[in-house]
Amino acid sequence: MDHKCILQIGDLVRYIKKPKYVIPHHENPIGIILGHESLLIGKDPKHQAIMEMVKVRWSISKWNLGGGAAVEHPDDLALIQRS
Repeated sequence: MDHKCILQIGDLVRYIKKPKYVIPHHENPIGIILGHESLLIGKDPKHQAIMEMVKVRWSISKWNLGGGAAVEHPDDLALIQRS
């Protein structure tokens, strides 16, 4: 499925197979989309941007942050099942 689609709450996702950074070997958890977040990037008001991110609860707990979910960029995720 196309990983550039709009992800919705309840969708199941995986990381894309060839990300530009290293994912631990043999780890391929499934995640569920919990919500959306808009992050303000940059301190200088003339050079700021808003980045749209999604909150994901991963099946491998160490992938989740202290709040029980991780914030991920949608382009790094592949949809495996629509909610």
